[in-house]
Amino acid sequence: MSNYRAAVKQSEITRAVRGVVAAGVEVGKIVIGPDGRIEIFPIGSVPAGDDGGANPCDVLFGGRSA
Repeated sequence: MSNYRAAVKQSEITRAVRGVVAAGVEVGKIVIGPDGRIEIFPIGSVPAGDDGGANPCDVLFGGRSA
């Protein structure tokens, strides 16, 4: 199996985060899509459809709260 080129470089993520912080926004969550899209969400903001990483078993057995 060969190595694939990363869709986004660490330097690009660092640059984006520094820009957000320079704008006075505290970073809460960073999502990097398979196509290289970088989404930065401020603290307290939850993306639509995001359950905080819980899966159905977590919800069923009371693991992580959804």
